[in-house]
Amino acid sequence: MRILITTLGALGLAGAIATAAAAQNVSPEQAHVDHRQATIAGSGMAGVTLLRMQQGLIEKKNVPQLFDYWATGARLSVEAFRPDTRGADVKTEAKDAIWANWSDFEAAMTAYADDVEELAALAADGKTDEALGGMGPIFKNHCRGCHNDYRTD
Repeated sequence: MRILITTLGALGLAGAIATAAAAQNVSPEQAHVDHRQATIAGSGMAGVTLLRMQQGLIEKKNVPQLFDYWATGARLSVEAFRPDTRGADVKTEAKDAIWANWSDFEAAMTAYADDVEELAALAADGKTDEALGGMGPIFKNHCRGCHNDYRTD
């Protein structure tokens, strides 16, 4: 429960940071960057929390809700990346390749969201262990591959 509260606190903090940045005098381009970072970070933290549950490191609680949060964030991330911030004076980890290869990126993000939604449906049907067991390919095929191609580290 402590990890869940910590994770939800981190998600709230990410949202608060994005909100605070939007309230300051930031460019529209930076506001888009802040939005997409908060969206994908929150979604990713839900996925990491579920991974820790699958590994037995933390207690399995609220699994369907966490899968739903992960899936919602994954789906929202597709649209969050749509605004092209290439050439803008922004702080971002997003590579220009996202918008140079938008159709490939959008297809990859959509496939990621679809796969997470399938696991969320399993968890909602009470098949939490099956949903948790299906996460490996998402992290290996979607997360790692997308970060390698489209994110600076």
